[in-house]
Amino acid sequence: MNILDAHSQQPCGVCRDIKAAFAQKQSFQLGLVSDILKTPCPGHDALLQYLVQTPLREGRTVESPDCHLWVRGISEHVGCMTLVSLDGTELEASHEVILVSGSSEITAPGTRRVLDPDWVDIGLLREWVGGCIAEHEDTCEDPLRLSGTASPAWLIDTVDHCLVAGSGIREYVALSYKWGDGAYYLQNKLGVLSSLKQAGALLQDQFARIISPTVKDAMGLTRLLGERYLWVDALCIVQDGGRETSEQLQSMGVIYASAKLTVVVADGDASYGIPGLKGVSQPRRFSQPVFPLGDSGDTVVIRQNPLLASGGGPYFDRAWTFQEYHLSKRRLIVGRKQFHWVCSAATLHEDLYGAKEVDWGYNFEFANILLGRPDLDEFASLAREYNGRDLKFPEDALGGVSGLLAVMSRAFEGGFIYGHPELFFDHTLSWHARDAVSNTQKRTHSGKQDGILPQSQLPSWSWLGWKEGSLEFGHEHSGELYDDMSEYNRWMTKSITQWYSQETPTSSTRHAMPSSLWNHDGDFKDARSVFLLSQGWTKERFVASKHMVPKKSSRRALVVFGDHVFTHPSLLEKQYWRPFPVQNIGGEKRAEMQLPPQHPFLSCTTKRGWFGAKQAAKDQRLLGTERSQILILRKARDRGGDLPAPTGEELEECPPQCYLSDKGPYCGLLQVPTEEQVSEFPTAASSDGGRTIELVALSLRRLYDQPDDDELLVESPPFREWYPVLWVEWVDGVAYRRGVGEVEREDWDSHDLEDVDLILG
Repeated sequence: MNILDAHSQQPCGVCRDIKAAFAQKQSFQLGLVSDILKTPCPGHDALLQYLVQTPLREGRTVESPDCHLWVRGISEHVGCMTLVSLDGTELEASHEVILVSGSSEITAPGTRRVLDPDWVDIGLLREWVGGCIAEHEDTCEDPLRLSGTASPAWLIDTVDHCLVAGSGIREYVALSYKWGDGAYYLQNKLGVLSSLKQAGALLQDQFARIISPTVKDAMGLTRLLGERYLWVDALCIVQDGGRETSEQLQSMGVIYASAKLTVVVADGDASYGIPGLKGVSQPRRFSQPVFPLGDSGDTVVIRQNPLLASGGGPYFDRAWTFQEYHLSKRRLIVGRKQFHWVCSAATLHEDLYGAKEVDWGYNFEFANILLGRPDLDEFASLAREYNGRDLKFPEDALGGVSGLLAVMSRAFEGGFIYGHPELFFDHTLSWHARDAVSNTQKRTHSGKQDGILPQSQLPSWSWLGWKEGSLEFGHEHSGELYDDMSEYNRWMTKSITQWYSQETPTSSTRHAMPSSLWNHDGDFKDARSVFLLSQGWTKERFVASKHMVPKKSSRRALVVFGDHVFTHPSLLEKQYWRPFPVQNIGGEKRAEMQLPPQHPFLSCTTKRGWFGAKQAAKDQRLLGTERSQILILRKARDRGGDLPAPTGEELEECPPQCYLSDKGPYCGLLQVPTEEQVSEFPTAASSDGGRTIELVALSLRRLYDQPDDDELLVESPPFREWYPVLWVEWVDGVAYRRGVGEVEREDWDSHDLEDVDLILG
């Protein structure tokens, strides 16, 4: 035996470490790629070449193999391999991988496997459906706690190939997909409805040739799963049925929520189909990078799973599909030519037989809301994700999310008005862009004359009237005694006026909005506790020695918000500075999936003033905590001087801004939708007072400052107060939002103000 033969029989340290990372769920640095490649090994050479040569995000490739290779075992089934530059910078070349054992039986739970490149295992899909129904009944059968199920007007009978009335049919499969903007495909209309009801109609050439490939394949998949009835919007809603059509469109939320499962086609659009269904559709032709590892038969497989979030494909960029996806209780997903399963209890993939894992992609969750707790942060996540998506008809902005808003209305007392929770109306009315990810775009009615969805107005005051992917409401304090006292949890909003919603600018009938939960008796203290005490809350005077937890080095100083502490029997072992409505969702308190009447105009009596505004150049804008320091900086510099400038990447994060001025500089900030609008204002160096604009006050906001010392209890913490304001312009007696800002309280209160009867449209 020569030296080379002897060396080839020695176990490879790199291959050994890759396997060990999975087994031990640890990270291993395998060394420099250039060094590893100097010692040839048939077990890992091809894998390393793939990692180095595969284009990275943004189309870049690794310029040289002089980088470190890391492997990290996340679980027994899944890991990742990452290239890291010599200076420690990750090269965005992180690949999710699985280790497939050559000795594993294909049916053993947790088995990793190489997929058939052409056909999906239908037996596996049936196992997913049957397993969820048998094992997850309490968790997955009614996760949204609905009051009954939907009765779709029409369903596709995939056995008799025709439409049948949905009344009385309790189990059906729903299809969620992207329509697309290309070829025309069959739609149900009054002129063809009677023909589509005839047995075998969908096999007749006049209809069969214009059924979209995705719908046709979904019918076949329904049969393969052992189901009979399928709901598809294009065929199960009469598109020109007037009132009936409108009612069915408004019921889409409950239709998806009531379906036994939803087939989600995340690849392509209606013309793409569902490849990989043997006997139904074309082969999927799936290419799965597979590399042998050593001589044991083990292989490393580069996973090709989709991102189930915005940016994960056309499906996840559309607004209507957001509600369809998140209201569905069980989802069989076709993504990147593979099948996946997502329900409330498990996330499953074809390449991990029987394994349950947490999905790496973003998945909107609203666990607290489903428990009846009005969690504003959970709601903000929904609004932000939804509002960055595309609508073919902008006027559908409310209709596309109305089902989810109806579900959440149970937790948010009073429900929603054009996407704003009445419970936090004063707070959310000052919504704004969080950063400069994209310009805020006003949604403009398409002018479509045959629109059948009601409430299709696009109010300027509502976030639904704009497309904004970095939507921010600000973090209202949760009220919990021991939550994180970061900056984001130290804001409180106080009502300064009574808001009303109304159908027209001159309506005599108006709907009164409830005042803020932090309404005041002169000092931001809760004024609703008397009512809420009758709803199960108990109240006792705050005593530091009784209610404080032992001091911990990791706990930040605690700001005292009031004189009393509140507890509720359904929120065990938690204490709050304020009570809030807690709904008992379940039993009789179940969702009706209907929104109250939506009024596109707002009215109130508030204060207005005219202020100067100048451009804030990108290198002069303020971010996050810097914005909170305007008052302190201005006082420290005797109402003058320059504000600190952001540096580096922060320059690209600042949204379009202007400075507001009163009798001196820097009394506040104004955020406008686009950079082009910033350029319409005078520069900061100009000698005049700036462009004069009209501002109206929305509410009063307080931010408690974190004390500098290390004390646990601060009885009288310092705070900053400011007014959230709108820049408005009037047209025919109605004011419209042009921008949003904030003015320091002392500057606003000392300004030349006047009362105004405000009508916002």
